[in-house]
Amino acid sequence: MTRLFPPLALLALFATAAEAVTGKAFPPDEVTARLTLCSVPSQSIIGVSVNMRYALSSFTRSPVPMSYKADTLFHELLHGYLETYPVKDSGLLEPYASEPRRVRNHLHLLALEKAVFLRLNEPEALNDVVLHDSELPNGYYKRAWEIVNATDDEYFEVPCRDQAIGRG
Repeated sequence: MTRLFPPLALLALFATAAEAVTGKAFPPDEVTARLTLCSVPSQSIIGVSVNMRYALSSFTRSPVPMSYKADTLFHELLHGYLETYPVKDSGLLEPYASEPRRVRNHLHLLALEKAVFLRLNEPEALNDVVLHDSELPNGYYKRAWEIVNATDDEYFEVPCRDQAIGRG
């Protein structure tokens, strides 16, 4: 995917695919995101920030590709998207009630992220995201991806459009 599109141009593709999967409009075209080199993780609680340290060869011997940082920005934007359009009546959380909160908080988000990559016919890019996410500390993302990838590939597409995402 990154051979054809610069990393940040991917965001428009991701947003369009998310709209196609969910039937819900993605937020405005303009987003302010802070890029940081500090020792804080990427987040979307107080605005959106993406930690860029691990993309720098001056910081690590094996920097992550810039496309992964575009994916990270999209991931953080999806938190707000799912806050705007909360998933309702989902069967995904109940079987995993005993999982750590951070794992449960990412199940629908990662299912949507997966649906977006599949919609774009980019299984290799999806595998790259899963690989890099699985290397993050504490193993929460790794576990959430294990759960999402153990479910039907079309998990998010059908329930989301028809009933799972609130109408409003």
